[in-house]
Amino acid sequence: MVPPTHPREDEILDRWAAGESSGVIGARLCELPAFIRAIVHRARERGDPRADVREAVERLSHNTPPEVRRIMRLEARARGLSHVELIERLFDAICRDNLFKAILDD
Repeated sequence: MVPPTHPREDEILDRWAAGESSGVIGARLCELPAFIRAIVHRARERGDPRADVREAVERLSHNTPPEVRRIMRLEARARGLSHVELIERLFDAICRDNLFKAILDD
């Protein structure tokens, strides 16, 4: 394997392999997400298995009202989570505790 091209490349790739997004990694390491993606891309070209391609993560839809998106991001940030992680936790709790009727007022 080719040696890292950046001093923090191993840390970036380990976080990427653990499932963190470029935005989360960048925020934690004070780097731009584009820089993180470039490191991952170069590592992928070298065949580093930590840089495997992942399925795209769903974003809050533009059909979601802006106020709802704002609240979701604020609540996620308050918990130290990405909005996707918060959505996954909410969905898990709703399914696990069968809260559909309680939430949707069916």
